[in-house]
Amino acid sequence: MKRAWRTPIGFSLVETMVATLLLSTIALAVTQTLVGTLQLRARNERWMLATQLATEGIEQLRAGHVLRPLAASTGFERSGSVAPWNGHPGLQHLEVAVSWNDGEPHSLQLTTLARQ
Repeated sequence: MKRAWRTPIGFSLVETMVATLLLSTIALAVTQTLVGTLQLRARNERWMLATQLATEGIEQLRAGHVLRPLAASTGFERSGSVAPWNGHPGLQHLEVAVSWNDGEPHSLQLTTLARQ
């Protein structure tokens, strides 16, 4: 009579540990990518809001108004200036600066020329 060779059913401990290590490494890489993406999204959101606030400030100055104060809850500060453009009658130099601090200081400055 011939002996039947049985193949083991299931995985060995070493195979299970290698598979767990691979899955853990992949999960860690995906998690780091997602966290980095969320941080960049939040950072870009703040820059976009700062750009909108600066653009709004330029339009207020162009219309001849004083810059309206920003709500303290926004975390942004805005300042602006209007000055005659050097040697060009009828032109004004408009400048708006927006700054904020989200752990490190940031600032954005928009400048344009406008007719009086």
